[in-house]
Amino acid sequence: ALHPGRRLRHNAPVVIRSIAGLAGLGAATLVYGSLVEAKRLRLDRWSIRLSGWPPALDGLRIGVISDLHLRGPETVELAQRALRVLANESPDIVVIPGDFIPYWSPDCLDLLTAGLAGIENFGMPVLAVPGNHDWWLGDAEDLRAPLWDMGVRLLRNEAITMQGVSWVGIDSAIEGHDRAVAALAQAEEGRPKIAIWHEPDMADKLPPGCLMQISGHSHGGQFITPWGWAPVTTKLGKKYRRGFCPKARTPVFVSRGLATTGPPSRLFCPPDVAVLTMSELQPSKRHR
Repeated sequence: ALHPGRRLRHNAPVVIRSIAGLAGLGAATLVYGSLVEAKRLRLDRWSIRLSGWPPALDGLRIGVISDLHLRGPETVELAQRALRVLANESPDIVVIPGDFIPYWSPDCLDLLTAGLAGIENFGMPVLAVPGNHDWWLGDAEDLRAPLWDMGVRLLRNEAITMQGVSWVGIDSAIEGHDRAVAALAQAEEGRPKIAIWHEPDMADKLPPGCLMQISGHSHGGQFITPWGWAPVTTKLGKKYRRGFCPKARTPVFVSRGLATTGPPSRLFCPPDVAVLTMSELQPSKRHR
């Protein structure tokens, strides 16, 4: 019989080649995801039906982009492409649920201005909330003035009525700046309410009153398998990762976002521009 030590030495080249092969495959996947998947912007049109939605507002169209993470020329170019798609779609209102920047740096406001250049000409309201990254190494409140100059209204635990809807903008829960109860208290009575909150899993903790929540944060999982499993998730973005999730305590729509976190790469999870067409959910015949 072969001594165990000799067997191990005999198999060592096979093991090394296997590890090297897996490492090479992983590197190739990251490169492909960076050069192809991360740039493959997709327009997703959704029909969202909500119980309690007023029929008078059927057909309202909401444009959603999220997680711009503006950190250089490639993210600026992607944001500009997303704005062109939105402009062509002409939604009634645009919502940006946070993470404009990856962190505060000397050039981040210049990148913000470049990435959102032209949004002031949309001719439609644009609402936004801060994400957790908008607090990294700085203060998200400092986004308010430059966004205002571009026609973007930043909501930090505030509510505003536009296009017949009371929009409830809540600050980042991960960073501890969320004040959901105070924000809801400002919502206009008699109007349908939609929350804008960066972290999607907070839909299960949102106080009653909103028909839906719009979020980002999860990047859709960023790296997922062909059958939809995401091996890596993020805090408060584990349960609801992408698309419309009607079974959440408050139904939530989650954007896959534009840019990335960690490796600048994606797999089976392209960046998205979403357009949501709203309507009333009719009771099924068997319940009538």
